[in-house]
Parts: sequence; structure tokens; C-alpha cells
Amino acid sequence: MPKWPVIVERIGILLADPADPAWGKDGRGAQALAEMPRETPTPEGLTAALLSAPSSLPVTVLEWLSHHLLCCAGPPYSLRWDEQSRTG
Repeated sequence: MPKWPVIVERIGILLADPADPAWGKDGRGAQALAEMPRETPTPEGLTAALLSAPSSLPVTVLEWLSHHLLCCAGPPYSLRWDEQSRTG
């Protein structure tokens, strides 16, 4: 997936800021962090695993990512990222 490194970078940005506009205005960022599985690696470890061996992550972490983060981090789901790419 050619854009996967960009999506992984966005996941890191979202995890660092639950108030980031890409989460939306309904508190999804805080909810996602509250529901993060205990076995989730540190943000750096998660990024490394997602880039090198996503299948090494526990199924609970992959489900959590799918449920909470991919819809906010992957284009074209969040207009914030689209707007950022046009100005960057």
C-alpha cells in the first residue's frame, strides 16, 4: 500500500493529540485513547510495528486501530488531511 507510511504517521499524530481536528468534534480521540488495549505498544513501538510487521500486533490492537484510527488517518476519510496535503 503506497500511502501506508503516511497513514502510519497520521496515526502517530492522532495518538499524540486526542483533540486533533481529524478526530472530529464528538470526542472520538478521547474515547479511542480510553479504549486503547493494554497490550498496545508505545507510540514509537506501534509505528515501528505498523511499518515493518503489522501482523505481529495483537488482534485486539489491530481491531482497535481499525475501529478508531484508520477512519480518521486514512484518506479520503478526513478532509483535514486532504486540506493539509494541499497546503503542505
